[in-house]
Amino acid sequence: MVAALSYLKSMIASISKSQAIVILLQEMVESDLRQIGSTPWVRAHFAMTDCTSSYWDSSSYGTITLLDRRLSVKRVSRLKYISEYLRDGLFVDLAIHHTQVFRLCNTHLDSMASNPPLRPLQMKGVAKWLHSDDVYAGILAGDMNANRPLDQTLPHENAFKDAYLELGGREDAKEGCIWGFQSQETIKKRFGPARLDKVLYCGEVTARSLERIEIGVTVDDECTKKKMREEAEIEWVTDHYGLMVEFKF
Repeated sequence: MVAALSYLKSMIASISKSQAIVILLQEMVESDLRQIGSTPWVRAHFAMTDCTSSYWDSSSYGTITLLDRRLSVKRVSRLKYISEYLRDGLFVDLAIHHTQVFRLCNTHLDSMASNPPLRPLQMKGVAKWLHSDDVYAGILAGDMNANRPLDQTLPHENAFKDAYLELGGREDAKEGCIWGFQSQETIKKRFGPARLDKVLYCGEVTARSLERIEIGVTVDDECTKKKMREEAEIEWVTDHYGLMVEFKF
């Protein structure tokens, strides 16, 4: 987490101070929350949706969102999914005027294929709240585990625009893939690269740019590296690339 936070700090420093920043994180553990919450630059510039794991259904990991302190937060809530992994959608409503909000959803959809498939049901549940009358614009982003053909059509079926595709990306292009590059060789060979993570949006908002980030970032601590090698783990801070998207509304 130290290396990941250091990387994020450098990325944020490169962004214009006039732009408000929101960071969506998935698969955080309790120790991550403590470390993030005690990091000076995070405390100075961001509010955290969660300081403990109290609102996670899963005892092992969950989602948190970091919000630029200049933003006016009206409400934070969670939508519990019908899920084999106790997953949910983390909503944040930002006040923009008296009658409507800018609604963000940080999500981690179920990982594997199930019978019947659960990801379509989960996205449909989120869509209901992002398309409601009190929402001026909405963003749905995170690990959507889009690893089956049915996942390619889910955004369109739920009236979302896909930032990657809207900006000219191709569905099956390797340069659009987020996962599978920083994984063990056996996993790479079995599954290959995939565009598991997506940034979707609806309403009065437009994606202006999208960039893959956190490419090749490894842990700094040598003791941690040694332990990871002994446990046959990879030294990257995450097996996913990150996505950085600029929006205009």
